[in-house]
Amino acid sequence: MTLRALLPALALLAACPTGRPPPPPEAPRSPTAREVQVESTPAGALVSAPGSSACPTPCSLWLEPGRHRLSLRKSGHLPSEVEVEVGAAGPTRVSAALVSSH
Repeated sequence: MTLRALLPALALLAACPTGRPPPPPEAPRSPTAREVQVESTPAGALVSAPGSSACPTPCSLWLEPGRHRLSLRKSGHLPSEVEVEVGAAGPTRVSAALVSSH
């Protein structure tokens, strides 16, 4: 591969200080969605909920009020699920401890 063929990829990497491409833009959220702040021990677990983009902890998801099941996954740890009740007002905080699989 020539340097000329690598130039577009190098330009993209130079524009991204983390060396990763930027995430896709988020879909507009519903005006009734509420913030759910998720933390995990250890940090960096990928958390997701049906109909929501996944993010590494600590992070925030925006979910409709009601009961939701969050899935957390991290290499070297057992998968975990947490149920959360999202209220009609204010942010909801969730904290999960992942168990090592070693």
